[in-house]
Amino acid sequence: MRNVSSRVLLGIGTVVVAILIASPAPGADINITVTNDQPTGGFSLAPVWFGVQNGSFNVFSPGSSASSQIATLAQFGNTAPLASLFAGNGPETTLQSGGSLIQFLPGQSNSTTLNVSNPTVYQYLSYAGMVVPSNDFFQGNATPLQIFNSNGSFVGPITIKVYGSNVWDSDTEQQSTSIALTFIQGQTPGSGTQIINGAITPFLAESNSAAFLQSIDGLTTVAGYQISHLFSANDLIDTITISSVPEPGSVVLLGLGVAGMLVAGQTVRSWKAGRLK
Repeated sequence: MRNVSSRVLLGIGTVVVAILIASPAPGADINITVTNDQPTGGFSLAPVWFGVQNGSFNVFSPGSSASSQIATLAQFGNTAPLASLFAGNGPETTLQSGGSLIQFLPGQSNSTTLNVSNPTVYQYLSYAGMVVPSNDFFQGNATPLQIFNSNGSFVGPITIKVYGSNVWDSDTEQQSTSIALTFIQGQTPGSGTQIINGAITPFLAESNSAAFLQSIDGLTTVAGYQISHLFSANDLIDTITISSVPEPGSVVLLGLGVAGMLVAGQTVRSWKAGRLK
């Protein structure tokens, strides 16, 4: 086999580097993973919505009334209204479990990749999703989380751990296990007494939280399992991880590194051949 000359390899490398320099700065791909950390018999999670934005969009405000978009998400697990409200603010996606049911059952995990077209502008992450079963529990961040710096560089990897103390109550429906729980067999979601001008608060900070959780114990979910684990403040509900996906340019640069090694090898072989003459 004829050896490729060092001049040819260096020429190819020079051309590729020139192409990379002349190309516009690419967007960034991030990998998003949701893992339900609840034990067997614990709470499930409805699909989780994610949006990357410039920091000006607030999904909700603690102490204020829930928007209709958050009310729909917290009562029914439906993220579509929130996604529509967010449209135009940046890239967004809703992550489902990937299983036969869209909600994340205890122990389930799934991932997705989201392309951020301009990370110098879209630097902040927001998320929200219903905690199942409930009348109106949800998880989410009221303050957008910065995941890219001003130069568009990813600042992660980032791990978000959601505990029982982080579960929000949208306070749009009176807590009742008789007719209003979502994803409980034989019950009609959203049919309970609606609350007007209720305030979003941490659920476990409410005086009736323990009694409501006890009333859920033993109920059968639509997934076919009975609730037997009731979360507390320090109980881990789920983990969200955000990581970067290597850009194509990184792969090309790796190839250039291999080419450089070939050049070095060719040079050594030529030097040895000259010594043996």
